[in-house]
Amino acid sequence: MGNKEKEIKKIISLYKIDTQLDELNTNKKDNETNNSPWEILKNSIKNLGNDSSPKGNYEINEIKLKKDFLSKYDRVCYKIKKDFYNSWQSYVKEFLDEELPKNIIKKESVLLLIKQKENDNIFAIGFGELAYNCIQKYIDQDFGLDIFSRVVEIDSNIVKRSKEQNVVGSTRGETSLYRQLHSIDDIDDFGKIFQELNAEIPKNILEDFGIETEKNFINTCAKSSFQIRKSINVATIEKYIEGCIKALKLPSKSLNSVKKLSNKKDDELIKVIKKNTVEELWKKIQQNEKFDLCHKEFDKYIEADNYNIEFKGKSNEISFGTTLNDLVDKYKLTELNFANFLDNAKIESFSNDYSQTNANVYKHLFLEYTNSDDSKKYFILNGNIYELKNEFIHSLNEKIKSFYKKNIFINTLEPWDINNGESEYNNSYNKKTDYIVVHPKTFKNIELCDLIKWDRKEDIVYLYYIKDNFQGTIRDLAYQVYEGAKIIQLGVNSNCEDLKGFYQNLENKGNFSEKQFIDLFNKDIRYVFAFRDHKNRLLKEKPEEFGSNIAKFALVDLEQKMSKIDNNSFKIEQIHCTEH
Repeated sequence: MGNKEKEIKKIISLYKIDTQLDELNTNKKDNETNNSPWEILKNSIKNLGNDSSPKGNYEINEIKLKKDFLSKYDRVCYKIKKDFYNSWQSYVKEFLDEELPKNIIKKESVLLLIKQKENDNIFAIGFGELAYNCIQKYIDQDFGLDIFSRVVEIDSNIVKRSKEQNVVGSTRGETSLYRQLHSIDDIDDFGKIFQELNAEIPKNILEDFGIETEKNFINTCAKSSFQIRKSINVATIEKYIEGCIKALKLPSKSLNSVKKLSNKKDDELIKVIKKNTVEELWKKIQQNEKFDLCHKEFDKYIEADNYNIEFKGKSNEISFGTTLNDLVDKYKLTELNFANFLDNAKIESFSNDYSQTNANVYKHLFLEYTNSDDSKKYFILNGNIYELKNEFIHSLNEKIKSFYKKNIFINTLEPWDINNGESEYNNSYNKKTDYIVVHPKTFKNIELCDLIKWDRKEDIVYLYYIKDNFQGTIRDLAYQVYEGAKIIQLGVNSNCEDLKGFYQNLENKGNFSEKQFIDLFNKDIRYVFAFRDHKNRLLKEKPEEFGSNIAKFALVDLEQKMSKIDNNSFKIEQIHCTEH
């Protein structure tokens, strides 16, 4: 009895080509207005073989497919070859006394492109990394997640792992692993963009993709591609594609409450939003509204020793805390040259003569914009533009309302005269017992807080971070709260050198010796985000009445960060505004 031949199977990742890309529509360079995205894509793949640059050097040849394979579709298959040289050889020859033969690594891949005949839907399957390299810039980055959201219930407990990109902070994806299965609703995705989801897909859904299994669940990976982690044979590929086409006809469900606009797909919209935002920004600056500057890597930016701005070939030193308004005055900018300045003036931060951060002024701003045509709202952050969906705005307000139930809102400070500014309000506590006015003194560019209060009766120390008006500039204050809290946590667990540095820089130390000052931070601490609203609208009751979504976002983001440092230490105080 002969051995039964083993059936050949493989796990398949299916990609969808983004046919809305400018590159896949009219070829404006050659005036070839009749080319379809399908024809342009095929020509682009072939042209990679004519690219003699190091990024090119592909050998690409079309190869025949069997007549009965995916015959209901238009399809084409390419064999892709490329030679790679061992990168270590040029280094090794520096200490060798004889020549080595060039070690060439030959790589090959196969790329399969499939198009529905009745529309422009184009799919791709790659076998080998070279295939992916050839289509990378054309793929729909949301395809896998889009399919996933249409075929599963968002509240079902199926998610094993997720990878997200933060709207603020690091742009790198962060991976979260779950010991138990979670639903997407259970994952606190506020302010994040899902990049990848690994989940268990139930048997009834798998059947739509041609997957026959005895198991009730099989793992799937949804990102730019859609992949069911079950090896399939060649005959199943057609059913697999049909499953995705069927899914695309189902209602779309949003996994992300924020959508990052693509430079390729949303190029015209990005230009309109940026132009209108810059025009609005100029008007607000003329009305004395303040706009702070901070790089996306805010830890490095805040902790830098020096800051330079370079414009038109000239470099000038600026201080930490310099606002956009200060730069407008410094360079005597006009409405005509304002946009050019934002794009071409570059801010660089240094520590010990090493560059920490470097980007143009526009990428140091956090702005918001509402489209007058359709009322859609956007964040402009670190040079990127994010569309805020309705559920994001709703979630934002609901999260702030939830602070009331968490006892985050407190009432401990005296009223604020409407005619006084921040400095006058802070200094009004100078001669009060058990208060230390810290503002405006800093240490290592960090303002520990504006005001310290020791409640002797409860033995609680309040660190107040005070801001006039609840608007976009509170992003800077939110960073200060978080950085101050980290310094204090590190200080009490080490030799307190930073806290001693703060003490030495204080102008008015009250009746506290250095030891008494340090001892304050071994007590029960409350980090208080305090602000006044000139109209005395109550944030805790009606956050929707406050127009700055940036301010609300920064506050919610801060609360999430602070909960990881000390779960019950963060408080919010709205200072009552009075007129005498």
